[in-house]
Amino acid sequence: MAIQETYREQVQASPGRQQRLQAGRTWRYAAIASPLLLAVAAVNAGPTLTTSSGLSDADITALEAKGIKNGWTFKVSKNPATQYDLSELTGLVVPDDWRRDAPFDNSPPRSGVGFPATFDWRDIGGSDYLTPVRDQAGCGSCWAFALYGSFESGLRRKYGLSTDLSEQWLVSCCGLGGCDGEWPGTAANFLLGTPAYADACGGSGAVLESALPYAGYDASCSCPYDHPYTIENWSFIGPEWGTPSQQQLKQAILDHGPITVCVTANSAFMSYGGGIFNASDESWINHAVVLVGWDDDQGENGVWIMRNSWGPGWGEGGYMRIEYGTSNIGYNALYVDVGDTTNGACCFDGGCLFGPEANCDSIGGTFLGAGEVCMEDTCSLPCPPDIDGDGTVGVDDLLAAIGGFGLPCDDCPEDVDGSGAVDTDDLLAIIARWGACP
Repeated sequence: MAIQETYREQVQASPGRQQRLQAGRTWRYAAIASPLLLAVAAVNAGPTLTTSSGLSDADITALEAKGIKNGWTFKVSKNPATQYDLSELTGLVVPDDWRRDAPFDNSPPRSGVGFPATFDWRDIGGSDYLTPVRDQAGCGSCWAFALYGSFESGLRRKYGLSTDLSEQWLVSCCGLGGCDGEWPGTAANFLLGTPAYADACGGSGAVLESALPYAGYDASCSCPYDHPYTIENWSFIGPEWGTPSQQQLKQAILDHGPITVCVTANSAFMSYGGGIFNASDESWINHAVVLVGWDDDQGENGVWIMRNSWGPGWGEGGYMRIEYGTSNIGYNALYVDVGDTTNGACCFDGGCLFGPEANCDSIGGTFLGAGEVCMEDTCSLPCPPDIDGDGTVGVDDLLAAIGGFGLPCDDCPEDVDGSGAVDTDDLLAIIARWGACP
């Protein structure tokens, strides 16, 4: 613990980190500090909204009136997010040097390959490749939730797992900005599994939610933890100087799964209750979310399907349909590619567990190999000693094997171990498996 605290004190005292967070706070609250900007905002916004302790009924009424006046195509309402101040929900801090050493994938969309008019990773042939919507509560940890929204989907697509990763580990253990905010690209480095980006105990790669549950504040770190999952790489999408095109974003979603992006959130965004969000705000980005798909046939010119981290009670089950180009959606987009894992399927007591081989061995399970996933029938293996197929290994099976003892056979049921002959090993296998089959 002393080592952990020393490490955290060093990180917290780091001038670079303090400058980065202060820079973030400066632009996040610039409007509050500038009377001129406040005056301009008041003229443009209409009724004044009181957001110091969330949105009141009067605020919602004012937003409804503004929506009618401006032709909004979505409804506003109170929801779990509107109890918070906007600054508590938005934790995107953009470092001055965010481009330095960062990877950029400026590949053009593949020529000759058109995009489908509609695409949604929540419904690919009837399969949902997203994990349940999470809730960051009143902590500016959107950067961690957005990053894990992409990562968890990658694990689901590659390994068939509905994994819940610990955002709190990124918030509390990696010397990052915590609830004060951070940059998703900086946090992504800690998922690479390399010593260069490690937590207070020298570990890197994602931690499970069960190991460090989400607290919603800058809680202490009690590492070390297991780090079962890593990413192979990550990259910003588009040019180093500029924004990715709509086509580049679509190509990345198709190739890499749901992507982490930035957006500008405001009071209308907070109170979104369904429909197509078209209340564009061109203020600087302040929030990180996930794009999971699109629909060219909705809205004026098409919509992105956006996943938020304000719980399933916000928006449309935690999601938003947002017009292309609205509120800087898609800015600083990045993708993550899931790396290989040492975890695999473990058959134990008729069920399937997913974890390290050592854990499987410790409970007497059968490890099927690293990267092997638990599917519905993974561990529903045949029961070879059940020669007569009645679901139980018993006297009838033993007598059947004795009847064929010493005889060569080619794929005969009495040859339990598949050796090509019925012998003592087959009798022993039947006795060892005596009883009901799994």
